Amino acid sequence: MASLKAFGVGSLIWARERCREWNWNANAAEIARELIDAGIKPDTDDMDNVRRAFLDYFSKPGNNEAKLQWEFISHAVAEFGDD
Repeated sequence: MASLKAFGVGSLIWARERCREWNWNANAAEIARELIDAGIKPDTDDMDNVRRAFLDYFSKPGNNEAKLQWEFISHAVAEFGDD
C-alpha cells in the first residue's frame, strides 16, 4: 500500500500536477513562492521531486530555458524559504 506521502505535497505526483498548472499562469518567482508556502525545503527529496517534474515537463530539446528557470527557482527557495 502506498503511503499518503506518495500523493501529498512534495511528492512526484503532486509536483507533476503543479507543473500542469504552472504551464499557463505562473512565473519563476510565483513558483518559488508557492513552493516556500507549501513547506518545500531546499536539499530535500521533496525539492528533488519538484526539480525532476519541472525539468521533465518544461524542457525542450536544444533549449536551456527550463534549466535556467529552475536555477532561479531553487536559488529563491534556498535563499528565502529555508527558515
